[in-house]
Amino acid sequence: MSTETSSRAPHEAHDLDAFFQAVVRTNPFLANAVTDPSGEEIDVETIHRSEFEELIGYAEQAHRQRGHLGQVVWGEPGIGKSHLLARLYRWAAQGDRAVCVVLHNLQPPPEYLPRYILKCVIQRLVRGQAEAFHGTPLYWLVTRAVREGLRQSRRDAPISAREARDAYRKVVNSLVSGHPGAGPDARTIYHVLFHFFLGAYRGQYLDGNETTADLAVRWLAGDELDHDEARELELRCGEDREHPVALPGTQAVESVLVALAELAWLGGQPFVLAFDQVDNLQDAQIASLAQFLHPLIDHARNLFVVVSGVQSRLLHFLEHGVILRAAWERIAQDERGIRVGRIRKEQARQLLDARLEKFVEPYVTVPGVKARLHEDGLFPLGQAWFEQRTGEAVDFRPRDVINWARDRWREIQRRIGQLGGPAWLAAWPDPCPEAPHAVVPPTEDELARRIDEQAARRLGQQLQRRQREPESLPADAANLAGLVETLLRQCLDPAWGYRLRQIERPAPVRAGRLRVYDLVLTSQADQEGTTLRTGVTFLVTPNRTSAAAALRRMVDDEPPPQRVVLVCDARRPLVLGPKGQEYLDLLQARGPERFQVIHLTFPQYAELDALQAVVGDARTGDLEVDLAGGHVRRISEAEAVASHHRNDRYRGNALLSLLLG
Repeated sequence: MSTETSSRAPHEAHDLDAFFQAVVRTNPFLANAVTDPSGEEIDVETIHRSEFEELIGYAEQAHRQRGHLGQVVWGEPGIGKSHLLARLYRWAAQGDRAVCVVLHNLQPPPEYLPRYILKCVIQRLVRGQAEAFHGTPLYWLVTRAVREGLRQSRRDAPISAREARDAYRKVVNSLVSGHPGAGPDARTIYHVLFHFFLGAYRGQYLDGNETTADLAVRWLAGDELDHDEARELELRCGEDREHPVALPGTQAVESVLVALAELAWLGGQPFVLAFDQVDNLQDAQIASLAQFLHPLIDHARNLFVVVSGVQSRLLHFLEHGVILRAAWERIAQDERGIRVGRIRKEQARQLLDARLEKFVEPYVTVPGVKARLHEDGLFPLGQAWFEQRTGEAVDFRPRDVINWARDRWREIQRRIGQLGGPAWLAAWPDPCPEAPHAVVPPTEDELARRIDEQAARRLGQQLQRRQREPESLPADAANLAGLVETLLRQCLDPAWGYRLRQIERPAPVRAGRLRVYDLVLTSQADQEGTTLRTGVTFLVTPNRTSAAAALRRMVDDEPPPQRVVLVCDARRPLVLGPKGQEYLDLLQARGPERFQVIHLTFPQYAELDALQAVVGDARTGDLEVDLAGGHVRRISEAEAVASHHRNDRYRGNALLSLLLG
């Protein structure tokens, strides 16, 4: 017996030490917000079950009736709205129940918002890939239509591409002819979708060449093609080879989404578009979104649109005419919406149990841990702590419950640091100091420190969200320009020490000519008041014609600004023909002080997105700091911006640093 003890004791001691190290080094309650909809978020099914089932019911109704529905998910900040949409996304992905795309933090200028929405949807459906399209959700959407056509033709034997096309056309004819909302470009869109399917099939099974599939993805996402590329897809081209071929307008953008919803219906899936935290958009952006969704919902079949936000903000948009009443009646067909409420005490306990269970799972057989878990299922937090912390309250925000547990965990970490792991475990449960009921206002410095910590935490969460799924932030000039403009406008106050004084956004077309620069910045060059004008162009396209035209406009601009900055996305590098390269050489001949090219990496782009997401969360009241006694205080938009300035987060981004001088 003693031999067994001696052989087992070192193993037990090691495991117990590993448990103490895990408690000290990690905190399972740090994340109090959803970081991305497809991530492995800890989910408690009993929380907001009825609201979730209502969402599923709407999606299934849209499919069953082959109709269109819109609904609003709303409630106070920190109540679980994003978590509910993330649960809907995971439900859709399980067994391909639905095609679901969740969109967040859309930042292009209002006039470009519909096209950017489409790009986000297409990139989600091809998983952000520029190759290996076989097996992506978009591939299966078209494949099912081809199979349905073959089934109707009773063809089981191996078939040719022409036979597959003929079978597909029969299905498309039935979809378009019986659908008045299909749009005038419907047949062209379905035609390009078939080219995508054929190109992806060819790349997987024949010669590995997926050029046609990539061209189809670019065109469907709203990007421009030159004439040779367009002919590859059998698209009509005009006489002017200098004029690229692209979706003609917002109605065509809508028609692509309508076609995708139709293909999803063939596959037995509802098509779900979910817009998370739309209230962090600016007024002009939310107006553009509502104006786009109104006809989309009217014309589509098998479509369920979900819009999520803080109730007071959404009602503010409606009452002040930002969202027109007619559009609101489509977006929220049931004006009550789906109200996400607070959770009960037993649900708060389940929320803690779920996170604790995942944390302690590797250590449940360690004797010391096993004994404490047998005594108290909330170890190491403790049931006594939970009862004291929740008190006589009957309902709670999930975020508050998680924050309380986070702070309790930090206290445990301090105790282990003071006593050592074995002594802490022997003395457990820790005494639970009574939480003060009065709000003790923090000092100005302490409040600033807490705001900085919370802003940094939310910044990291948003970065993590984008890095997990880069396709949720596709390469796009308009969104990038909108982000940069919004962030630079937060730096116009001279008190922060920047030289930037004015930002102009030229009209897209002036006197029949396309604009040369997306932004024109005026900065103070010296103490004598000399100014420096910088023209900034965002060029994110692999299309030679478009790239050459943009570069030529910069070359021909007279007189040019003292400095020109060309911003490209490293994920979509410029492809230049002889003329384009000639124009670029002429610009670079001006010297690095007058012309610079910035190839923005994805982490740098995601950083811009995260900076604005933090400010947007503050605008909606969704960014908070904890105060004494378990109370919280909302961080204002101005305070979030000030935190970015204090911590030099704007200059910390390579592009913003250059533009701020």
